[in-house]
Amino acid sequence: MKATWEATKREPKRLQLEQSLATLSTQQDALSQDQQRCHEAMTAMTLSLHPFTLETQEPQTFSDIDTALQTPLKQLQRLGPSYGGANSSSH
Repeated sequence: MKATWEATKREPKRLQLEQSLATLSTQQDALSQDQQRCHEAMTAMTLSLHPFTLETQEPQTFSDIDTALQTPLKQLQRLGPSYGGANSSSH
């Protein structure tokens, strides 16, 4: 009888822990995806900031570099408010 009462008493705590674990797992997945997006954006920016295109070895103009940086910068701007601190949204 006492074992049944103790099991019933533990059930709400177990459910709460399961819900917390599910929430943390979802957050971890989102963080991993955002980290991958950040890494991809930083890689794209690094490869774009070069005096020559890496594929053709042709000289790049400012306009070429500006165009190549637009997509990765937009990715980082989307991530900034979540991870960049108080000043991230003002830039």
